[in-house]
Amino acid sequence: MEIRALVTDSNSQVRKNITRSLKELGIKNVAEAADAGQAIEMFEKGKYDIVFAEWNSKTAKGEELVSTLRRTDAKMPIIVTAPQSKQLAEIKKSCPTASNYLTTPFTTDQLKKMVAQCVPSIAG
Repeated sequence: MEIRALVTDSNSQVRKNITRSLKELGIKNVAEAADAGQAIEMFEKGKYDIVFAEWNSKTAKGEELVSTLRRTDAKMPIIVTAPQSKQLAEIKKSCPTASNYLTTPFTTDQLKKMVAQCVPSIAG
């Protein structure tokens, strides 16, 4: 099964780091969105198996993006990304329907464990 991922972040370096790590995990089909609006548009046009949603996008808060995606696909694995300086408890409270939360910077091992929890088929 080919896994398709959508990575949303206004910081191009964060997008590149997540994309690079996903490709190291064997996920070759990775689309990138620079903001929540673009991510929603891409999500409506395509099919994704996992989404990385920036907590504080320029166009929408993470909870708005997650909420919009959840209305389309309630079971979609969504990992919210945020800088380590943000309070994780606040993010979890504001965005409780996310599948998991990843603080940046991160290691490939951290990302791999998180993705494996959300998409078991890549755990192998």
